Amino acid sequence: MKKNRFITCLFLAIAMVFVNPICANAQFSKIAKGLGKKAKEKVEKEIKSSAKETVNSVVEESTGGTIESTTNAAHPKTLADLNPELFPYQPYGEGDNTYFYDTKANVVKKGYSDFCGALTCADYSFVTRRDGYALPEFVGYKSSRGNVYVPIVEYPMTAYLSAFMLDPNNPATYRYYVRANIIHEAFRWGRVVVVRGDQNSLKTKNSKGETINLYETEYNRFQRWSKATGEASEIYDKCTAYETVGSAAVGTINQIQEFIDNGNKKGAVTWMRELDMIMEHMDKHPKNPHNADYTAVVDLYKELKEQTKEYADDVASEDFPVADMPTAVSVDATTKAGAERAAKDKFGDKFVKVLITSGWKDFQSKEWPYPITHRSCDIAVITKEKGTYFINRWCLLQNYSGGKPENSYRIQAAMGVIVKQKVNYK
Repeated sequence: MKKNRFITCLFLAIAMVFVNPICANAQFSKIAKGLGKKAKEKVEKEIKSSAKETVNSVVEESTGGTIESTTNAAHPKTLADLNPELFPYQPYGEGDNTYFYDTKANVVKKGYSDFCGALTCADYSFVTRRDGYALPEFVGYKSSRGNVYVPIVEYPMTAYLSAFMLDPNNPATYRYYVRANIIHEAFRWGRVVVVRGDQNSLKTKNSKGETINLYETEYNRFQRWSKATGEASEIYDKCTAYETVGSAAVGTINQIQEFIDNGNKKGAVTWMRELDMIMEHMDKHPKNPHNADYTAVVDLYKELKEQTKEYADDVASEDFPVADMPTAVSVDATTKAGAERAAKDKFGDKFVKVLITSGWKDFQSKEWPYPITHRSCDIAVITKEKGTYFINRWCLLQNYSGGKPENSYRIQAAMGVIVKQKVNYK
């Protein structure tokens, strides 16, 4: 594939410049053309191997090339150097605490994967309610305080930030920094939430409805995350080279293309979210030369962005729970026929049936003598798309004229609900 060949060459250029910081960014293209055959084959093999390992998972390791850190700037060198107030799972490397600092641990991978699924659902364009998608999954572990629980997302948050701080000039650990920032921002703006309990008793309920004791309050946890990401950002500003960010960008582009080629929409959506932040970092990096090589990466990013823009809703609709069929209320034949005509006009060949699920609600003018202007009721339109049934929650509207309802109907998407969702159609 011509595009992949170009990406591979560009990746080689970035990687070689990073290993040898004496080279200038402007020499990327020249270096790529002068690479020896063995070096090219070695890196191409690494890229193919990485893609093969990650194509079935959205959270596997991917370095975009194996590059050693060259920075001498101050940053923690071992787990013992980390701020214990920000990384409280101690003693480091002992017992259950080990998993908080192991980026390859299954609980870390699952935590990030589950979070990504929640974030995709939170961004589902058919959700007109924006009160945050809940991720009420907690993991118990043995600590010096006895058996306690933490939200599962605590594992990737801790592992990713600590790994980056110890090695901030490596494309692999820089990716962890990106992932930790995505988690932090999602919780900061309320796009994803945990089920909060009584902050004084440190209790909450998990996804099974069971009451559990938390390690700390969620308020304090988010406050700690903010401080930890802030410290990581300072380290990024001092220690992470432009070439490191560029290498991660090109490696991510390669991986997204691999996902697209294999029909893995979930992987493409997850990594595109990471690429969005990587490209922002790349653009704002003080060492960015904004030359032809940078422009080429930006063009590839925009192309992939266009290719994957419809993927998010497809993935979210699969991850959303299946709804039960609603209960219809009794209405007159005229109203039922009007709802069916309006729904067929809107959904066309996808239309299966329409159910009216509430009685009429009148809306009056705000001016005297306050006449009724229109009325509405809730409807559920069942559609069938590619063999899957969906419920579409809309409203049926009927205008008034001269104090009487007109013989015409229209529909619009309901507010404050999940507008579209898979349904157990019967």
